[in-house]
Amino acid sequence: MRVNIFIFILFLSIISCASAKKAWVRVDGPMESWEWRWCKKDLDGPAFHDKGICYISQKCKKKMVGSKCKPDPIICLHGDINCLKEYNWPKVKGR
Repeated sequence: MRVNIFIFILFLSIISCASAKKAWVRVDGPMESWEWRWCKKDLDGPAFHDKGICYISQKCKKKMVGSKCKPDPIICLHGDINCLKEYNWPKVKGR
């Protein structure tokens, strides 16, 4: 009987750890090494074409085995001073 209870508790703890929400974390290097570029239609879609500067970041979260990643686009529209300040006035790669 004790073995069954132990196995049941162990099973519940494994399930709760596996189903816990993991936070998405940006995995890029230091901000100074990011290569910003002018937003383009083919990379960023027509909504942002020539409307500012873009950088495609990556966000990942750990899973039981390995990790899962997804692109995380960052877009500073022309004239968005707060965005530029947040990313330390990034240098933009030439056209």
